[in-house]
Amino acid sequence: MKFKRIITAAILALSFSTAPIVSMPDKQISTAYAADIKYIEDYLTEDGFFCEMYGTYDLEWGENDEIVGYIPTNIKYSYAKIKGYRGTEAIITIPAKVKGVPVKNVNLSQCDTIVYVDFDSDSTLSSLDDNAFSDCKNLQSIELPQSLKIIGQEAFANCSKLSAIDIPDSVVSIGSYAFSGCSSIKTITLPPKLTTLEDGTLSGCSTLLSVTFNNKLTSIGVNTFADCGNLLSVDIPDSVLTIGENAFEDCSALNSVKLPKNLSAIKDYLFWGCTHLVSIDIPENVISIGRNAFDSCESLREIQLPENLNSLGNYVFTECGSLTSVVIPNNITTIPEWAFAHCTSLKSVIIPDSVTTIKALAFYGTGLDSVEIPSSVKSIEREAFNYVSTIYGHKGTEAETYAHNYGIDFVDLDAPVTGDCNEDGEFSVADVILLQKWILADKDTTLKNWKVADICEDNVLDVFDLIGMKQLLIKK
Repeated sequence: MKFKRIITAAILALSFSTAPIVSMPDKQISTAYAADIKYIEDYLTEDGFFCEMYGTYDLEWGENDEIVGYIPTNIKYSYAKIKGYRGTEAIITIPAKVKGVPVKNVNLSQCDTIVYVDFDSDSTLSSLDDNAFSDCKNLQSIELPQSLKIIGQEAFANCSKLSAIDIPDSVVSIGSYAFSGCSSIKTITLPPKLTTLEDGTLSGCSTLLSVTFNNKLTSIGVNTFADCGNLLSVDIPDSVLTIGENAFEDCSALNSVKLPKNLSAIKDYLFWGCTHLVSIDIPENVISIGRNAFDSCESLREIQLPENLNSLGNYVFTECGSLTSVVIPNNITTIPEWAFAHCTSLKSVIIPDSVTTIKALAFYGTGLDSVEIPSSVKSIEREAFNYVSTIYGHKGTEAETYAHNYGIDFVDLDAPVTGDCNEDGEFSVADVILLQKWILADKDTTLKNWKVADICEDNVLDVFDLIGMKQLLIKK
């Protein structure tokens, strides 16, 4: 009865073509061929594959154009879908055909019995369903057919024992999270025609060591390699234009990264938690780096920000405990909240005249002892420079105000430099020699600003000031 109900429902949904009249004793009957392929029946093969069969069949029409039945002997199968495995074998071969028609889709999700899978050599299978082999906990190896073009979403998700897979060159599309949680895969080579790595494709592949990219790839999705804790290095081809958020989040062993030259943005959380990343070259075309992009990259020692960079996100380099110095590019106007917070080894930062705002806690808990703040800065928010002992700036600017409010020593950059007798902007041995000549009454020696040489501050220049200058030079 179930079979009859399915057929009836399918018949009501079909559109039909005209057919010749067949003479019958009591009424005129016509036969029509069902033009649309529909689900017909369930079928269990001798090998234990549970299948859905699809195809067409002939129908009977009455003289008033009503459907009076179907002709079961004229069923024409078109293709089969394998929807499960009810056998007990650990090693299975997916058939190329069932009932003489090709297998079009496969879904063996949550089949715990299978360990090794291959396909008939004459298989024409072109796509794997979403979740096709997901959660097959004991699956260790699979040989995919050379006809395959599409691997569906989560096709092999959580196949925790799958240790090797060769993706055929024919594959042009791999769905999101297709291999997510395949915690035994160590290497993978992307097929040559693949242009997009979808979201989470290889996330959680915790033993993955390396990835071989192709030169046709243009985009890498969100979370693509997240939590690949043993991934050591990545060499991303220059064909790639975009890399999604969190793409390499928590790749804790990652120590070498080559980014594509045409990349324009480093997205949020891209390298968050890459604790072994020591250095990285950021392409010159990058104009923005998102929030938390390098958060907790505790081994990162140096970073050279590109000149075209005009935007930094909050927390961008926070917890980078090995970072020693940074030069902010000239197009940056705002240093965001927590940007370099807890960079405990940071000793030097150069802030350009383009910066107008330094947000709260931007340099909180760093190793900075002193910092020079340009007059262009009009706003410095709370605790941006805690633990800094000296701020260098210009009198009457926000730098002086901040230093006063937080009890930090302020040095006016416009004030004459102590000991700079020759007024070249710095105190050096040349100034000591000049003062010595002047004291010895060298007729060719003049002092442009004698007050900066009055080390004793007694309005008299003598040998005591010369001694004081020598001592200052030694300390310097």
